[in-house]
Amino acid sequence: MGIVRKCPKCGIDLSNAASPICPGCGNPTLAMPRVGKWIGAIIQIAVATTFMLVFGFPKVMIVMFAALIVVATLLSTFVKPG
Repeated sequence: MGIVRKCPKCGIDLSNAASPICPGCGNPTLAMPRVGKWIGAIIQIAVATTFMLVFGFPKVMIVMFAALIVVATLLSTFVKPG
């Protein structure tokens, strides 16, 4: 069973729509703007880096984890519509 997304303005079912705009009323349908994902990634990198520095992880691992977070956010930005 999939998640049912509806336009908050006109109520059209947007479950299968990949467009960031409602086809019925033109209202933006993105739940989370793309910038919000990158802010979340920056917070995630900061928390992970702080944790790893406190517990003495090698700096190579810190760089690898930061790179993985950036790659995951990049893929999420292109794959998910909102």
